Amino acid sequence: MAQPHLVPAAHDTALIAAWQAGDEQAAAELVRRHARPLARFLAGAGAPDADVDDLVQETFIRAFRSVDRFRGQCQFRTWLLTIGGNVLKDFGRRAARRKVMPLDEAVRDVTGDPHEHAETKRSRLHWRRHLAQRACIITTRSGG
Repeated sequence: MAQPHLVPAAHDTALIAAWQAGDEQAAAELVRRHARPLARFLAGAGAPDADVDDLVQETFIRAFRSVDRFRGQCQFRTWLLTIGGNVLKDFGRRAARRKVMPLDEAVRDVTGDPHEHAETKRSRLHWRRHLAQRACIITTRSGG
């Protein structure tokens, strides 16, 4: 039985050149080849499972926007993983700036209506200020 003639897969640099010439299938092939290894890399580097797909997508967006800077001095995948690492670092920085506090920690007394608690707190602050002003006026008038 004759072996089928296997056509070697196009090299990544040839796919990049084809994509730059307008071949959208070349870009799709690059994504097909490298998305899964990129996702494994990001997950292994600490990306939350729920965010891996978004990080992969962001990595490819950045790579395709700057593909003209890829000089072929390393493999495309190596270059892509470097970009992915930077995307993950940026993601971590953004996450560190966001402070998320669960509602039950934000309200000390978790019984009752949180709106009522907020109104009660606002009312207490109002009366403390009012009483402090009154105390200041009384002290000033009495000469103290």
